[in-house]
This record gives sequence, C-alpha cells and structure tokens, in this order.
Amino acid sequence: MDTTSPPPVSSPPPTPAQSKGGVWKKVIGIISIIFGSLALLQSATAPFMIPFTRKTMEPSVTDDAGMEKLDAYMEKMTSLSMMSAVILGTLALLLLIGGILLLKQKKIAPTLLMVWAALKMVAGGFLNYKNYLLMQDQFAILSPTAGVEGLGAAEAEAISNITSISAMIGLIVGTLWLMAFPIFLLIWFNRRKIKEEIQGW
Repeated sequence: MDTTSPPPVSSPPPTPAQSKGGVWKKVIGIISIIFGSLALLQSATAPFMIPFTRKTMEPSVTDDAGMEKLDAYMEKMTSLSMMSAVILGTLALLLLIGGILLLKQKKIAPTLLMVWAALKMVAGGFLNYKNYLLMQDQFAILSPTAGVEGLGAAEAEAISNITSISAMIGLIVGTLWLMAFPIFLLIWFNRRKIKEEIQGW
C-alpha cells in the first residue's frame, strides 16, 4: 500500500489588494474622493453667496462713509471669491482624480496626490491669509466705534482687539487644518515601504 502523501498544492500569490498593508489605498483613496468632492462643491457654490453677504452687512452701515467702505469691501470679496473658486476648484478636481486613480492602483496616483499636497499648502496658505485681511476689513465696517450706542473709547478699542485676536486665531487654526492632510500624504508616499509597493502595481 502506497502511503506516500501527495505533494502540497501551492496557493497562488496574494494579489496587491490582499497583501499586508493594502488597506491604506482604499482609506486614502476614499478620503481623497470625499474631500475632493466637497471642495469642488464648495468652490462651485461660494460665488453665489456674495449677494447674501452684502445683505447681511448693509443694516450695520449707517452713513455714506460706511457705505463706501462696504462697496470697497464687496469689490475685494468678489475678486477673492472668484480667484478662490478657480484655484480651489482646480485643486479639488486634482484631489478627486488622484483618489479615484489610487483606488484603481495606478502608478500616477501618488504623484498626482503629492502634487496636490504641495500646491494645496502654497495656494491654501495664500488664500487663508488673503481671507484674514478681508476679515479685518469686515471688522472695520461692522465694529462699533466710540460714541456709538454709548460706547466709550476704551470699550470700542477692547472690542476691536478681541475681533482682531479672534481673526488671528482663526487664521492659525485654519492653516493647521489645511496642511494636515497634505503633509500626511507627502510623508506617507515617501516611505520606502510604500514606494516599493507602488512599484509592484
């Protein structure tokens, strides 16, 4: 009686999706698609909010000088909103495409996402600063001045300082939030292990 055991059947090598650590492509890809879609939607709708901003601010303007400041502010806001829509809309589209290609394991996907990350930090930081300056103009129009509604010089100055500090905090927090995902992508895709895995796609 032959007791020789049959040779073990070798299992096929795991596919990239089955290999250890393959989950990161889905996670980053899905996050990129979600962020890109939301940013694209925001860029497309932001210019339509300009008229509502004016209607909100107009009741606070009580004289001709204030109205001139409001007109100048709205001109700056319109220009910045249109520029932001074009820049951020383009970046959002790049992020969306990069996320889709990453899910499909295309070698170009990491390059697209790293290009997006670098451009996002530069363009986003610039636009954040421009929005901060625009917010300062808004505060100058809306903030009460001494002699208005019984406010003294000290009270008016205190309110102005508080709004300025709030705007600065918003700028810092907004910039940190803006750069979190781009910095992560730049670090992740430059890891040696990840580079080696991408070469196998």
